[in-house]
Amino acid sequence: MNTTPPPVRDLPPHRHARIRATLVRAASEPRPRRWMAPALSVATAIVALGLVMWFVPLGGGDGRVAGPATTSTAASPTADATVRQVQVPPEDVSELVHGCVDNAGVEGYASTAGEPAGTFELKLAFADAAGQLAVLYSGDKMITCQFGGPAVEYRPTFAVLGGFQPPISVDLNQVSTIEGSPEQGYQLVIGRVDPATTARVTLTQKDVTIDAVLVGDVYAARIVRPADGWLTGDNPPPVVHAYNAEGDLVGSASPHS
Repeated sequence: MNTTPPPVRDLPPHRHARIRATLVRAASEPRPRRWMAPALSVATAIVALGLVMWFVPLGGGDGRVAGPATTSTAASPTADATVRQVQVPPEDVSELVHGCVDNAGVEGYASTAGEPAGTFELKLAFADAAGQLAVLYSGDKMITCQFGGPAVEYRPTFAVLGGFQPPISVDLNQVSTIEGSPEQGYQLVIGRVDPATTARVTLTQKDVTIDAVLVGDVYAARIVRPADGWLTGDNPPPVVHAYNAEGDLVGSASPHS
């Protein structure tokens, strides 16, 4: 078998032209796709998707700002203006009065002041978001008494008052947080009126006005609202207004008037 290669010789001109044409055609055609290109496309798509997810929540095509749902302050008022009178059963009045008086330190005050303790009368009781409160008077002395709570049956506060100036007075103005709920606070205002001229009493504190519970010559009102930003700082004093049966204003009072 002859394995000797043929002698070297130049290609004929037509072969040169064919090879050149093949090389030119191969150089002008697009390169075949590789797997890296789809990978880069996927990465680009992920980045683009990330941009869409980042920017779409900030605004829609209609110009409205999108985002998480918010609670309207109109739908959820910040103040609880529900104060309802509590009718204490007649058979429970004596126990309530004695429980409040005995825990208020009235006897100790009377002994120190050298005067009789007096006979306290339950004037009214009411309930709201802060609990139940009884109001007792004995001349120029007053007891406000929380009752019916889970921790303490009676939690009274005793005060000696000044003289009454008709048609309306403020005998107690108290601002405090609610025990067990420090995030909530209240403004409590209690006083006396001339029952011959007063048929309605309102309490106004900043931007809130509520109707007080009025029984005879004593009224009480309490506004419950979040304590943050309300129990601190400069706040105007509360104002109570007295109206007659026709709705005419007959007098106003505040703790500083």
